[in-house]
Amino acid sequence: MKKRKDEQKMLSVIIPVYNGEKYLKDMLNSVLDSTYKNMDIILIDDGSSDSSPTICRWYALQDNRIRYIQQENTGIVGARNRGLNEAKGYYIAFVDQDDLISADFYEEAITKIEETGSDLCIASSAKFFRNIKADSYIYEYENDNVIENKNIPEALILPSILMGFYTELENGKRSRSTIWNIVFKKLLLENNGIKFKRFVNFEDDLLMRFDLFLNSNRVCTISKIGYYWRTNYDSESCNIKYIVNIDKKWEQVSDYIINELKKKGLDNIAETYKAGEACNEIIEIYRYELIAKRRRKDRKIYLEGIVSSRLTPDAIRMIDYLDKSFYLGRGILKLVAKKKYLMAFYYEYIFVTLRKLFNKIHITDIYKRYVH
Repeated sequence: MKKRKDEQKMLSVIIPVYNGEKYLKDMLNSVLDSTYKNMDIILIDDGSSDSSPTICRWYALQDNRIRYIQQENTGIVGARNRGLNEAKGYYIAFVDQDDLISADFYEEAITKIEETGSDLCIASSAKFFRNIKADSYIYEYENDNVIENKNIPEALILPSILMGFYTELENGKRSRSTIWNIVFKKLLLENNGIKFKRFVNFEDDLLMRFDLFLNSNRVCTISKIGYYWRTNYDSESCNIKYIVNIDKKWEQVSDYIINELKKKGLDNIAETYKAGEACNEIIEIYRYELIAKRRRKDRKIYLEGIVSSRLTPDAIRMIDYLDKSFYLGRGILKLVAKKKYLMAFYYEYIFVTLRKLFNKIHITDIYKRYVH
């Protein structure tokens, strides 16, 4: 039985806005069409220079549930944290300016939270480019499930933090590091001092999701597609400024995750995470080797020395969990696992060269020819 608006606990929907005029109206209309009516919709304009302010002001005048807040540009982390500080709701959700939600997403998620006594709910999500019906496909799939505290580390935390890796899970096919398909209790933030991390702008979703999972006693999931993520390469999250000093920032991310896991006594999860990160480091070593000027003999000695030290038995076991669509990384790792360090370099060289020459090549054939 549906609750009336006056019976619903308030949901704060935080929407960072930055030069989002192209899809802003579509996104706002989808939020306003929600069957969950007791909403506190917060638009944080992070210094837009297009028509976004005009659009936001117009919508705020049409619906008193919308609050429009302007600020100087601080980046996505600053905008999201400002939204959290402004939030009045018992529940919190995030929407990106390019995306859409399904009408009953929030109502179904909050109903499931209240029925199961969970701290948060994760919905399935789909990815689309232009038209939802024609171009969407499942991005993150969840079964209808309830995950207790003792199962959260392996069922949710590990798949989220292992970038590029996934595991077969009872609660779904794979878990991503996104925040927008989650509805959670604001108390979860307040009781644990959780906020978006300032030291990194390119993976703030990952760390917020990690912190939420790490401090939850119970999590519920729903198979319903609640969120539609639009692939928009002009969006702020794809901007090059968020990749500056990426190595240093990623080291900070890794250190934070490992330290927090160990504080909770999850040393086994920390070790698995480190093994996955070792695989990612090896892939990065080969990426940088493409621009290094070395003689063949020197390159072989260098790669054998630096890669073999990272290729632990745990790291080798992680190769099978690398996303099968990641042909380049998977190929490199399979070759170095066979101690074919120099061949892995040439595999990458051929792969990258052909990709540059031909925008659409049959990369599956390259993978099969040089790896299998």
